[in-house]
Amino acid sequence: VLFYQTYDATALVESGKNAIGVILADGWCCGHIGMSGSSCQYGDTHALLLQMEIEYADGSKDIVTSDEGFKFSDSGPYVYSDLFIGERYDARNEMPNFSKAELDTKSWKSVHFANESMDCLHAFYGEPVRRVKEIPATEVIITPKGEIVIDFGQNIAGRVKMRVRGERGMEVTLEHSEMLDDKGNFLINIVGINKNQKDVYVMKGEGEEIYEPAFTYHGFRYVRLTGFQSKPDKSDFTAVVIASDLANTGSFSTSNKDINQLQSNIYWSQLGNLVSIPTDCPQREKAGWTGDIQVYAPTAAFNQDVYSFLKRWLQSLRADQYEDGNVPFLSPFIKSYKDDVAAMFKMISAAGWSDACVIVPFDLYKRYGDDSILRENYDTMKKYMSFVNRKIISGEWFKQFHYGDWMIPSITTGLMSSMKGARLTKEFVATAYYARTTDLMSQIATILGKDTDVESYNKSNAEIKAAFKQKYIDTAVNGKFSVDYQGMYILALQFDLIPEEIKPKFISRLGELIKSNDYRLDTGFLSVPFIMDVLVDNGLEDLAQKLIFQDKCPSWLYEVKCGATTMWESWGSIAPDGKRRNLSYNHYAFGCVGDWMYRRIAGIQPLEVGYRKIQFSPLFNLGFTSASAEYASVYGKIVSKWRTEHNALKVEVEVPCNTTGIVKLDGIKSMLKGDAEGVIVNGKMTVNVGSGRYGFEFAI
Repeated sequence: VLFYQTYDATALVESGKNAIGVILADGWCCGHIGMSGSSCQYGDTHALLLQMEIEYADGSKDIVTSDEGFKFSDSGPYVYSDLFIGERYDARNEMPNFSKAELDTKSWKSVHFANESMDCLHAFYGEPVRRVKEIPATEVIITPKGEIVIDFGQNIAGRVKMRVRGERGMEVTLEHSEMLDDKGNFLINIVGINKNQKDVYVMKGEGEEIYEPAFTYHGFRYVRLTGFQSKPDKSDFTAVVIASDLANTGSFSTSNKDINQLQSNIYWSQLGNLVSIPTDCPQREKAGWTGDIQVYAPTAAFNQDVYSFLKRWLQSLRADQYEDGNVPFLSPFIKSYKDDVAAMFKMISAAGWSDACVIVPFDLYKRYGDDSILRENYDTMKKYMSFVNRKIISGEWFKQFHYGDWMIPSITTGLMSSMKGARLTKEFVATAYYARTTDLMSQIATILGKDTDVESYNKSNAEIKAAFKQKYIDTAVNGKFSVDYQGMYILALQFDLIPEEIKPKFISRLGELIKSNDYRLDTGFLSVPFIMDVLVDNGLEDLAQKLIFQDKCPSWLYEVKCGATTMWESWGSIAPDGKRRNLSYNHYAFGCVGDWMYRRIAGIQPLEVGYRKIQFSPLFNLGFTSASAEYASVYGKIVSKWRTEHNALKVEVEVPCNTTGIVKLDGIKSMLKGDAEGVIVNGKMTVNVGSGRYGFEFAI
């Protein structure tokens, strides 16, 4: 899928003669992208497709299109500009009038007509990528090695705007990184081919000069400067944040400053990775890994309006699906991943990753209430499920490689060691996820009125649950799985794979694993979204409280304690001894705990799609003294605020028009004050409310 953009160019038209000037760079098409750093993944030629529609005051119209009459030049200030390598800009070769009619183009060459199919072209919709924030430098550091490093105080995706003075031909180099090493020196934390993240500016020597790269962006907090004759002033450097310009829709805060920093880290990782597509990281790959977004989508949908953004990405995912139903683990499916990763493991689809074609549309439906997202993706879902079913019948699905519960901390010390965890958990995860996805397909088919499909998916769900029981539950001794990791118990409990009468044994074993791990996490990408709900819903709130406030590695607050300003790829990216690992420090996957915090700490829970009915059920007994959240739903603003004072709980809620709400709290002795009547049964308070603002005070 290739999207074209439309702009209103009226303000750019001048009286008299006009010209159209365009600068083309390698971009995603020809540039070095992905894990391998290979170039020309989609094409090897720069091309322009342009159509200008002009309507005159008298009502007549003209259309100007890109054709053989256009000319090009490969001179100019951009020596090269690449999304990963960076940019070299020689200001001595600037063409200030390159888009003016008076520019002398006699030496320019005629373009060649590209006879390419336009079948893949679609109109762009949603929000474009823009410069969304500017962050001034916080400090100029002279490192122990004597190098000049600019600290912006926040890890971002973007680039640096620099103000400099110097002699003609003088070069200033900016190298970008997310981390300093344990001694305070500049550290290139992303290794691999063509991961330079280096911009070079060559001065024209005409006084003060301003430079900001145009065709690249980096993942960084720190920038190493070379080429300066003396220590620069921090006021000369500004970090420009690049992101899809999505509206912020949610806010969340608590009485705990570390949890508030965790929320900030979640938000900044989201900002840095929702750049045209949902990427995994803004430095090493910038790739649309499906597993990452399927676990993170609910959190993303609270923080920002991601409906059009993810709807557009799902269009890419549909285009990437193979005719036999195979759905790649990554979209857009980069050629190098197909040639390298997929070929190495002899797979295209991966359980928990490719299931994004079902899970993400369903999450969007639940949050935004528009069933068209299900309808336009339903054929893709069905083809994928049929593909998996055929693989299960042939016995291939559970034998092939899957990513499993990726990045289990007790197994993972680096990126490659995570393969061990994948192999140990892949069959269990593939079985559990097929059960989950068949259940979701049954729900989706019900919503869309596909009665025959409902029966089919219910049958598949019953069969896979029976197979799971035979392989994993019947062989478990005292509730202990043969694959004995926290994540396996979490998935089995969350996906309702354990018969009710024997659940207590498995719940007990999960508790034992958490306690024996000193109340720390041992969960990977696919299980961590559910761990807190599983604990709270199964009577282990004390463990949930210990985990959310834990600051030893691995835990969410360990990252905060280490000074993180975004979420890490691995729980132990900084080892307890202070050593930095060559991993991404900007990955949103583990930030999926945000969804739990908004629903269970602040208490905003959708009971009906689009938040048409809202339940306010904050957990006020987890160690917080207050929490608040606001969410701009499709119906309007939802607010939940609470605080405890002495033995009283004060709650405020706001319910938007055309919706209803229910305040449901556990551990209430009596209602002291209230804007609506409630009922208390065995300490459980229920208050039904319509649209409006309400305040309550309860004895606890």
